[in-house]
Formats: sequence, structure tokens, C-alpha cells
Amino acid sequence: MAKPTLKDVAAASGFSLATAAFILRGHPKSFPEATRTAVLAAALRLGYRANASARAVRSGRMGAIALVQIEEDLHGDMAWSTLDGVVAEVERGGDHLIFTKLPAAAFADPAAMPKILQQLVVDGLLLSYHTGAPAGLADALRALQVPSVWINSRLPADCVHLDDLAAAHLVVSNLVRLGHRRIAYVNPWQPPGAGTAPQHYSMIDRLQGYREAMRAAGCRPVELTSRNDPRGDGMYQDLLAGPQRPTALVLYHAHFAPPFLIAAARLGLAVPGDLSLVTFSDRIDTVGGMALTAVRGAYARMGAAAVVQLRQHIAAPSHALPPRSVTGDWFAGESLGPCSDGET
Repeated sequence: MAKPTLKDVAAASGFSLATAAFILRGHPKSFPEATRTAVLAAALRLGYRANASARAVRSGRMGAIALVQIEEDLHGDMAWSTLDGVVAEVERGGDHLIFTKLPAAAFADPAAMPKILQQLVVDGLLLSYHTGAPAGLADALRALQVPSVWINSRLPADCVHLDDLAAAHLVVSNLVRLGHRRIAYVNPWQPPGAGTAPQHYSMIDRLQGYREAMRAAGCRPVELTSRNDPRGDGMYQDLLAGPQRPTALVLYHAHFAPPFLIAAARLGLAVPGDLSLVTFSDRIDTVGGMALTAVRGAYARMGAAAVVQLRQHIAAPSHALPPRSVTGDWFAGESLGPCSDGET
């Protein structure tokens, strides 16, 4: 018995060949529900299966992309919400998503990347390698016409990242608006100097944005950014002690909120009555039952934007696409309040 064809499905459903083709080839949302149901039901009843190989030969595309993550989590970890955005946009476009992890050594030779494309049977690569990627790798991939987009990386081209510079400006401006002037920035993970160790762009941009916004407001920056401080957790309490203590803290990560809440309690400081805490996150962080005020990074939008950019790159693999930044959202939380210290 001959296999049912697309023409058979169209005839059985009562719709045109073009309509059946669009629905069965990944664009069902372009048609009314009744039309989609009739075509899909006819395909199921007849046992029709699309010939992916034939479609790839006709179109020159496999209809699939790969999300490639470096095995070393420190250099390629990804927020779940980023993955949610990737998956949603891939499904919306009717493509397939393949996920794989590769060791750092696999990225050492850019000339091997076209072979990886062939092995994965995909049209392009979404790369989650945001810290410490080999210099020149992005340019080499473009020269080899390997369609690729870097997620959560800030590069000269072919990348989508969060606008952490603007996020830091937003945090400081909101604190200043509430009367805060003594605002400290906290990131004990910060490398001691440029070039000493690979660092994610967010470490650079949040600190730079904080400094710029503080100076624009006429405030003096105060930074707690030393690694391996011999005082240990005592450095948190030391920062909050004294008459010129900060009335607000900008935390690089919510990880630093608990030690400050403990230090504040020991010193008799209430949050947010005496001390405000603001951070950056991909979710709502709750510490001790308190939802932290934060700029919530638009990680899902970043993931979706990376897929859109990759489709553009697949269409023109040798063309460098400008970087795209994605703006986060302000979450009021419960750790932010007006300055009550009477500072000037």
C-alpha cells in the first residue's frame, strides 16, 4: 500500500494543498482552529508523516537549531527562564531544538564547528559560553559561515545580553529618589583587577553603571568588592557600623543578602526601615520571608531574542549582526524604603 502524500491529506481534509502544507510544516498558527483541526485529523487518520529529509533538500534547511552549552558550569550556566524563552520561540517558529554539552576543548579549534553542525544535523548554534570563551572564536565562526548566536554574552556582534548597565542606573536612581545618598555596592566575587581572571560582563556593567549613576547624582561611590577578605563575614558588619554607614546596599547577587540581614540584626538595624537592599535576579528572591527588591533580568526575553537573531544569521551566515541588549523589569519587593537617616 502506497504511503499517503500531502496531496492525499489535502483532499481528505477538504482544504488546498498549500494550506495542508503550511499547517503540517510548522506554521499551524496562521490558520483558524477549525482548519488546523481538520488538516491534522486527516493526517492522523491517513497515517501521514512528513519526510523531513526531503523537506531539507528542497528548502536547504534542516528546521532545527542546537543549544550548545560548555560543560564547565561556571562559564556556561544558564537560567531556567532563559531556556524557557528559547523553547517558546523555537516552537513558535516551528523548528526543532537539540541540546548538547561540549567540553571547552571542543571550542579551541573553530574549524571543527562546521563538522559539529553536520553531526547535530542543525542549521545553526545557540552558544551558552558566556565567560572565558577563546578570543576570536566568534569572528572565526562567522568567517566559516557557521550561523551562531551567543546567549548572555556581550560581544561586538552576534550576541544577546541583558542591559546590566541600565539596570544599575535604574537601581541607583530609585534609591536616590527615596532620599538615599550613602549607597554601597557589594560584590565580593569581583576579580581584583581587569584581566586577572575571566569575568562575566554583568560584573563589569553593574559596577560601571553604579559608579556612573552615583557620580551623576553627586554621591561618592562606596564599594565592597574584595575577594578572600581576612575578616570573613565580619566585613559585612563592619560596613554597616558607624555613623556614616550606608543606608542602602546594591547587591550584585541575592546571595549576599543573608549575611547583611544577619549583620543588620546584630547592629539593631531594621530592613527596610534603617537599611534598604536592592539586587539583580532572574526570579523573586525571598530571604527570611522578605521578597528582595530587584531588577529582574528579562532572561526569557533574552532567550527568545537569541533564537530570532539566529534565524537572521542562518539566512546570512557571513553577516555580522549587531549585539542586542534586553532591558530588565523593576520588582518593588519588600526590602526597599525611604531613607530615614536624615543624610544630606
